[in-house]
Amino acid sequence: MLSDTDLMESWREWQRSVPGLDAAEREWDVLNEMSDRLHGRFLVQLGEYGSGNVQPEFASIRRRFVADGMWKEGVALLSEGEQLPIAANSVNAVLLPHTLELAKDPHAVLREAERILIPGGYLLLTVFNPFSLYGLWRIFAGRRRFPWRGRFLMSARVQDWLKLLGFSIEALRHAGYRPPLGSPALYGRLRLMESLGAKFWPVASNVYIIQAVKRGIPLTLIGKPWKQSKRFLPGHAIEPTTRNDSSA
Repeated sequence: MLSDTDLMESWREWQRSVPGLDAAEREWDVLNEMSDRLHGRFLVQLGEYGSGNVQPEFASIRRRFVADGMWKEGVALLSEGEQLPIAANSVNAVLLPHTLELAKDPHAVLREAERILIPGGYLLLTVFNPFSLYGLWRIFAGRRRFPWRGRFLMSARVQDWLKLLGFSIEALRHAGYRPPLGSPALYGRLRLMESLGAKFWPVASNVYIIQAVKRGIPLTLIGKPWKQSKRFLPGHAIEPTTRNDSSA
């Protein structure tokens, strides 16, 4: 997560912009659909997200805690995502809202998420897609400010990381197909691109959302291979091993 004040402010400005608010609402809609499978006491959200009033409900989760590298309103835990002061196997769900793009070490963040999740716990991620209008915009807009300065990670790469960490991918959803234009009027006129994109070029969405589950640890202990014990004859003599002697 970010620890630079200027860059964090540019991220907040993006979230308050017309395309930023629209992207957040579309992501929340998908996350609310995915939240039907979430149950338990604790959800940890790594990183600040969303400046609008739309938030996912997560109705079946009792408490949600926000962890971030900088103190701000709503943050319950001051911590970097690469090293969380949270016990292993103690959290029911983890939400990474564009956390990988902002992290110093995205793979380390995923390792920490896996560590604190209970077996069967859920991981939810929202990530900017490099193969999209956002990815194209990023090339020409420069990378001095967020989100364009963040890492735009390929979906296949993130899924490979998750599988190596022992996650099963349960859902992959796509959202947003308009360019990030700041004019509300012009942005509104391009609304038709949402339905056209979802129909004709769905994988080229601006954002993709992944739902993954941490595979549980098998309860059956695997011991040494079973071997037939030696048989004892009367008088405690050991029965000799039968052997074919080819030289006879």
